[in-house]
Amino acid sequence: MTDSPNNPKACPLCGGDNNCAMTRPGQTVADCWCLTTSISPDALDRIPQDQINKTCICQTCATGNESNADKA
Repeated sequence: MTDSPNNPKACPLCGGDNNCAMTRPGQTVADCWCLTTSISPDALDRIPQDQINKTCICQTCATGNESNADKA
């Protein structure tokens, strides 16, 4: 999990760059990767309550392809 929950560019699940178009100058929501990617219900369930609708998860976490090394 990220150490800076108020960083709009940080994924709240892994702390990596979420690549959200809304945090990039000159881009709009229509440019965002999330509009064409299926987001795992498990990933959505893991978002901390205080981060819902405040920051985006990254594509790796959203698709469930994140490393499971720390879950073992």
